[in-house]
Amino acid sequence: MKILQENSTHKAVVNGNQIDISIKGFEIDDLKFDDELIYSIPLENEDDLMAIFERFDEDNRCNMAEFNAQMIECNNF
Repeated sequence: MKILQENSTHKAVVNGNQIDISIKGFEIDDLKFDDELIYSIPLENEDDLMAIFERFDEDNRCNMAEFNAQMIECNNF
């Protein structure tokens, strides 16, 4: 399994003649969640990974900003 690119939440792995893009698994206490395949792209489209992961990073930033704003709102009550 060759990881081509990853960030804190996603990874891209070579799988034969394609690249599988997955949400990374995680563990909470005794619960384990495996990686979840979200889609695949042809191996020849490897150059697209930079743009794909930039989008994941932007989504992560937006999600964290929204979460932080909600936490601040909850703390004001």
